[in-house]
Order: sequence, then C-alpha cells, then structure tokens
Amino acid sequence: MTAVRLGAYTSRMRDRLADFIDAAPELPRVGKLGLALAKAHAKRGRALSHHDVFGGVGDFQWFWLNTVGYRSLAFLRDVLPSLPDAETQKGFVGRSGDDALRDGFNVYRTWKSMAAKYGRPISTDSVVLDFGCGWGRILRFFLRDVAPGNLLGADVMPLAIDLCRKTNSWATFSPVPALPPSDLPSERFDLIYLYSVFSHLSEEAHDRWLTEFRRILKPGGLLMATTRPREYIIECETNRRRQARGLHEHALTAFTGTDDWLARYDRGEYCYSGVGGGGVLDGTFYGETCIPEAYVRSRWADRFEFREYIPYGRRLRQDAIVVQKPTRG
Repeated sequence: MTAVRLGAYTSRMRDRLADFIDAAPELPRVGKLGLALAKAHAKRGRALSHHDVFGGVGDFQWFWLNTVGYRSLAFLRDVLPSLPDAETQKGFVGRSGDDALRDGFNVYRTWKSMAAKYGRPISTDSVVLDFGCGWGRILRFFLRDVAPGNLLGADVMPLAIDLCRKTNSWATFSPVPALPPSDLPSERFDLIYLYSVFSHLSEEAHDRWLTEFRRILKPGGLLMATTRPREYIIECETNRRRQARGLHEHALTAFTGTDDWLARYDRGEYCYSGVGGGGVLDGTFYGETCIPEAYVRSRWADRFEFREYIPYGRRLRQDAIVVQKPTRG
C-alpha cells in the first residue's frame, strides 16, 4: 500500500474528494474490497471480515472512511456502522457528527496503544468489551482490528442498546444491570474499557463493577477507564457562578462546597456527588465522580495490578486509568 502524507483533517479534503482519491491510490482498492465485503454477506462459506478489507488502512484513512468517505461513497454505507440522529448523539456525548467521532477515534487509538504497551496488543482474536457503550461511537473503530464476533458493547440504558443494534449490525450489544452480577461470561475478555463511566458511578457501584470486571477478564487482561480530573470540581463551581447555559443540569449542582471536595481529593478519597443523570440514571449510583490516582493505587490493588494513570489533556478529555488482571491468582 502506498504511503501517503495527507496532513491534517481539513475542509479542503471534504470539498475536493476527487483530489483526495487521486492522492491516495489505496482508497479505490479499498472500494473494490468493500464492495466484495458487501456481496460476501449473501454468499455461503467464509465472508470477508472488516479486517480483511480495512486492516491495512492507516489511522487517518480509517477515520476518513468512517466520516467523509461514508458520506461520499455509497458502498461504505453498506459495510460500516451508521449514526443516530444528531440530537441523540449530542444527548449522550455533547457532540455530533465528525466532532463526536473524532473524540471516539482518539479514545480508540489510546486504548489500542495502551494495550500494545502492556503486552496485550489488539488483534483479530482479541475479545473486547465496551462497557457503557452509549450509541457506539468508539467500538465501531475496532472493526478494523477485531473479528466482529469478538466485539461486545454493554450499557444500562435500553435506548443505548437499541441505537447500537440499529446502527451497527456486526458487533453484539447487550443490556446490563446498574449493579452486578451480570450475565457476562467469566474470563472472556482481553480488554474491557469504560469511557466516561467511572466519571459518574458511586463508590459502591464502581467497587462492585471492579470485582465483576476481574471475574470476566482473562488472566493478563486489561481494564481501562476514565474519570473526572481534579479540575472538574473547580469547573463545576465556576459554571455555577457564571450560571452557564447548555450544560447538563445535574452537573451544575455537583460538588457544592468546592474547598471541602478538593481537600478530599487531595487526601486520596473517592469523590462522588450523587446528583443523578435523569431517567434510569438514579442518584443512588449515578452522578459526577473524580477518582484520584492515590485511591486507585490503594483500593484497586486487591484485584488488579496498577499500570498507568494518565492526566487529562495528554491523551483524552478525562483522566485515564490502566490496570491489569494478574496472570496468576
């Protein structure tokens, strides 16, 4: 495959599709293979997988295919996941369209790099769980790497599962209860990730799910999760003073008594403000949460080996935690 330097994602690329394809000769080849993939679903025997078709495509091209390419090339709409309507997307993640997918793609790349760094590189045989999958903006990108039958999304919200099943017919999506136990199989997953889930759960809920994740991870499997950073406690107070509009109403009431919450955080305590999230997201287990690194190192150690705590801004919009299930015991 020809190596092509395409630079940053720009509006010029959206406006000049023909120039882009001329500059990247791999895209017509992907088009032919994508058409074969669409036809293969109706044939007996082994159908081509997404990895067969897109496995050799670089990161930039993979994102392009799922955004600009998806809108421009009809065959891609037969073989790649679609999106729910813009308002639904915003209701889950505050963004829609390419902006929402760009954030999801950044999370996907981060999890992949962490998996490789800690000895569990993502392959077609990897089994991956997106816990709290929302409308599926992250899991879709793993189709390039992982056999679709090995991709599972789970969420407590029935709407999320319904949206994912309608927009992504290749991965599997299952509802889970707000608190374990779940029906997820023991020692099944190589990677479990949670984006913006442990940034909301109560201490009890998060602790119970940690135990459940240890049960369903393979020995040596990785757990990656995000949480609100310390700065979010200050941000909540700032937004209240400004009477900020357009933010989730529950978030505006979180962490009242800023100095006290900051002191708790600095002592390494679990900081949970049970403001709820509407609907099934009851304040008994759902709110706004900041988990300090010191807490992770001390309170997760009975179940996982600590690997990394990544402050927000370096890779993601939230702090990221990487731990690993021991290979023995």
